[in-house]
Amino acid sequence: MNVLDYIENELLTCLCSKLRIEGRPACTCHHFGGDVPPVGDRCQANTAGENGQVWVRRVSSAIEADSDEVTFGGWACGGSVWQSQIELGIYRCISAIPDENGNAPAPSAYDADRELLAADRATLAEALCCWPLAGLPPTPQPFDLDISVMAAQILPLGPTGGCAGSMLTVVVNTPLTVDEGEDGESEPVFISSPAGALP
Repeated sequence: MNVLDYIENELLTCLCSKLRIEGRPACTCHHFGGDVPPVGDRCQANTAGENGQVWVRRVSSAIEADSDEVTFGGWACGGSVWQSQIELGIYRCISAIPDENGNAPAPSAYDADRELLAADRATLAEALCCWPLAGLPPTPQPFDLDISVMAAQILPLGPTGGCAGSMLTVVVNTPLTVDEGEDGESEPVFISSPAGALP
């Protein structure tokens, strides 16, 4: 099993579920594989009351090698862990934009945007309480996950092109292997495996 893919899937599902429960659903929730956050190109609100997009992106992964588990060739193996940065982001369509004549928006538009973006920042912070970063899994799992949250920060994005938002970056330490299945055998984790929906 790919540990980081699993973490990203669970966090994306949890964040989008929280936004829907709180009455601020997004139009799309998706993985993104670029080297920078995605373009805010899905920000139009729709008739279903949805607005904007939510994404998860793996920013980086670096090995944290134990000196007792390094081979003569210098490669880390065995119980080494990866320290990875995972990004969760929310873009919204905002109302505080100049009109066709270039006139500045009304102060009330800035206030309305601020309320929406502040609510999203609070929900991003709550994502740190999602499984598997904290708490119990929503359903029983046939494996144990050893995850340490090392750091987290939330930053604003935009505004640009009628979109603005917020981004949570969390730094986690995860093992290279996880015990999966009834036989308890340790399966290798390939960090480069593409993220996607789990069965």
